[in-house]
Amino acid sequence: MFPAIFYEKSDGKGCLHTTFRFTASFLISTMEKETITASISPRAYTRVGAYLRVGKFLHISFLICLFMAWTDYQEWKAGDGGQFWMMIWWIYLSIFPLLDGRSRFQNYKKLKDQLYDYGFQSKLLKPFMISRCQREAAMVAAKELGMGKRLKEFINQKGYRWYHFVPDFVWSHPFFWLSPKFWTFTFFAPRYRPHHNYREIARQTYVRAVIASSEPDQVVQQKKSA
Repeated sequence: MFPAIFYEKSDGKGCLHTTFRFTASFLISTMEKETITASISPRAYTRVGAYLRVGKFLHISFLICLFMAWTDYQEWKAGDGGQFWMMIWWIYLSIFPLLDGRSRFQNYKKLKDQLYDYGFQSKLLKPFMISRCQREAAMVAAKELGMGKRLKEFINQKGYRWYHFVPDFVWSHPFFWLSPKFWTFTFFAPRYRPHHNYREIARQTYVRAVIASSEPDQVVQQKKSA
């Protein structure tokens, strides 16, 4: 289930120990996945709704930039020629929240698949704790799988609070924003295609629950008719 378990020695005891660890991890993951599946709401979130929730602060920033560009346009239209370049500046700035929001949406889709496949694990969450926007994306994914409370506790344990908007690297690596890795990860994250259809999973789970709840009534009716 986890790649690290294959690093055991290939002697007799090592093989047995590796097999045991594999089986135990698989059983734990299967049990947790059943719990996760049952936690998915039948009213699964649409992609548009998830996209808006994942980057809500970024979308607000985008709208603010557009509003500032519109006000500068009105002043430029009224005859203030100097506002033309301010309008161009605000339009230019509005591109970055859009790109950032798209990248965070890719993070959300990837983490949601990982949480569903492997359960709630800190090693999966650590890469998404760097910035406030990443933590928001992780929280949306966790809530949709019934793990929102656990993730909130995990974030608090790491010392993050709602007012921590500045990314960690600003203090630890101030010049990281100049590296290609920063620009690629922040604004040009590769597109991620989800491996699971969560709306369909939720629908099937709901149907099974309805059928299971109706079976006792059918048994009672059969006994009465007999």
